[in-house]
Amino acid sequence: MNLNAITLKNTSDDNRVIIESLIADFLKYYYEYINKMIREYMDKKNQNEDELKYSLFCVPGPSQYHAFFSFFCLLKEKEHILNNPDTRKNLYMHDCLYMDEMKCSVLEVLENVSSTYDVKGRKIVFASGSFWKQHLSTRKKMILLLNELDAKGADVRIYTQAKENEENMCGLNKSIIDKAHFNLQERIAIHYIQIDDDCILLEFPHTEITEFRLNWFINFNSMDLEQGKTKSDVLHYFNSLVEGSK
Repeated sequence: MNLNAITLKNTSDDNRVIIESLIADFLKYYYEYINKMIREYMDKKNQNEDELKYSLFCVPGPSQYHAFFSFFCLLKEKEHILNNPDTRKNLYMHDCLYMDEMKCSVLEVLENVSSTYDVKGRKIVFASGSFWKQHLSTRKKMILLLNELDAKGADVRIYTQAKENEENMCGLNKSIIDKAHFNLQERIAIHYIQIDDDCILLEFPHTEITEFRLNWFINFNSMDLEQGKTKSDVLHYFNSLVEGSK
């Protein structure tokens, strides 16, 4: 698989400035969560109670930051990988206010996959929250792309809190709907698009009204992992995020 054909276009200098700010904001809240977890020895009950409070206001909660903590534990550099120059090249952002004019990262990756990659028999996992409920034109484009991948033989799997009968959702191919998991009661801690066992584009925590959203494109075959960890551990981890929300 030629991952160079799937990766996103170079980001402008202006967008790089925004990315730097988004990384700093993420790490600020990430360390606040980690420090709270260490200070209070948070047990499962306390985490669930806190999660409910954040979920009611549709803002990132403990589960999201804990999910990133668990993912970073698989990596040699832990969260410091976000300061690695090679990682920075694979961080992208999109502006939700201008997505009709400026394509969002997820759509661009799926378009690149559809046009350059033999998807027959390959699994495409779309793990989302509201499935672009706040931006229905993007939802419509997403459904068209997922249908296109399905028609080319991809095994498209959707996990979302959106309901099957919501606006613009009825356009999904029946073969996708039959395997999809709608109306999830628990939030998926990290939203992402995974292209089989080759790569993943994950989203950093955000609210539904967040204007700028940060994404990270990861090649599963070039990760620098913690000693004793393997690519299979990483694949299993992301699969556990969606399976645990069903």
